[in-house]
Amino acid sequence: MRINANGNSLCGLFPVRKGVMKPFIQSWKKIELTENSSIKIALERNFRAFKAKPAAAMDTTKTCAVLRDGFHTVVRKNEHEFAADMPSITGGDDRGPTPGFYGRACLASCIAMEIKIAAIRQCVENERVNWW
Repeated sequence: MRINANGNSLCGLFPVRKGVMKPFIQSWKKIELTENSSIKIALERNFRAFKAKPAAAMDTTKTCAVLRDGFHTVVRKNEHEFAADMPSITGGDDRGPTPGFYGRACLASCIAMEIKIAAIRQCVENERVNWW
C-alpha cells in the first residue's frame, strides 16, 4: 500500500485514514499516478459503467479468420493480426504457432491478467506475474 505525505493511503480511488473510506475526487489530480493506480481507476470506472449498463460489457467486434494455402490461417480483429499454422510434420508449413499454442496463450494470459487485476483491487503492488 502506498502512503502519501499526510499518512493517507493512495490505494485506488479511496484513501483510507484511520479506517474511514472516503472518495477523494477533488484531490486525485495532485497524486502522481503509477501504472497500477491508473489501471485501478480504469477498472473501477468500467465496473461502475458495466453495472449501470450490463450490455455495454459485451464485445460486439468481429474477428475474421482467413484460411490460406494449406493450414496457414490469418486472424484479424480491428488493427490486430496474427498467423496460425501447423508444423510441417502434420502437413502445414510452420508459418506460425499452432492453434493449440494460441489456446494455451489465451488461458495463461487471462489468468495472469486476472491475478494482476485482483492484486490491484486489493492494493498489492506487483511488477510481474509468471504463470507456467
